[in-house]
Amino acid sequence: MNKIFYFLIAVLLFFIFSCGSEMSIPQNTYFVKVDRGGCANGLPPGGNIETENKDTTYYFTRDGHLFIYVGFHATCCILYQYDTKVLTDEIEIELKEASNDPCDCICWYEFTFEFKNLEAKEYKYKIKVEDYLTFNGIVDLRN
Repeated sequence: MNKIFYFLIAVLLFFIFSCGSEMSIPQNTYFVKVDRGGCANGLPPGGNIETENKDTTYYFTRDGHLFIYVGFHATCCILYQYDTKVLTDEIEIELKEASNDPCDCICWYEFTFEFKNLEAKEYKYKIKVEDYLTFNGIVDLRN
């Protein structure tokens, strides 16, 4: 009986001490924030659907920060979660549907991702929206 008790205490202590900061998920030190616009801002379409806009992406810099903009059409009333990764020479952005309560219309979604502390070099970027839309491009921060 004592052996089982000591074993359980040892296992419990192992889990307590092994759950320190070294096991926490590292934060992306480059990603700052995302600004949402259009339907991504939670605004109802109000019957005004912007179909003249083409799915697009572009980037710009300001005060040493990189901003990557993406705009696309998708079913209304969808909330998106995002994940960003900055690799050696690539920036990856992934948008995934966080809700499945779509409305019966098409909306214009906008996201502007802000990054800082990037090296002054060329990066490839890839923005993936679920499995149906992918943007690829090059960001040149050397100037």
